Amino acid sequence: MLVRKLQQGVLSGSNVERLRGALRRQIDQCRTISSKGSGGLSEQLAKRERDIDRAADNFLRAPAEVLDVVGKKLTGLKRQREHLQHELRQAESVTRPQDVDAEVETAVARLWRLGEDLGQAEPARRREVFRLLVDRIELRFDRLPTGKRTECPLRSGELYLQTGAGTIFGSASRGDRI
Repeated sequence: MLVRKLQQGVLSGSNVERLRGALRRQIDQCRTISSKGSGGLSEQLAKRERDIDRAADNFLRAPAEVLDVVGKKLTGLKRQREHLQHELRQAESVTRPQDVDAEVETAVARLWRLGEDLGQAEPARRREVFRLLVDRIELRFDRLPTGKRTECPLRSGELYLQTGAGTIFGSASRGDRI
């Protein structure tokens, strides 16, 4: 029941639109960062290729007693080249045209499904998920005296997600309140 209320509250009309907007901005930001980085990676890769060619020429001319040292250096340069090629492939795959709206809708649908799955999960599993996702919850109550008792109905509240490094929202959120 609590999960259903949280799901309906978090994914209410205005919050879903805010979530969609934030996801679109993050996707655009990732594209911008990778497209800027791919040019620099190409230059680094070309420089590394030249270094490997030069090292291979030196290897052919080197005396036999230093071949092991030159060989190790050449192997290191080749590993660096492979790493740069991998990074360049990743940067280029991010900059390829993609359907941002479909990606955003997929993320929203997954979030909705997460709420449904939590509704069916065991209490211990729910606690673990909330511990990983939620930093703190602030609740505000009204005080209503009714005879000898005082009732305190919930007025409002805010849910703060974990946003530190190494958390699920660490790279996606900048501490925005939801």
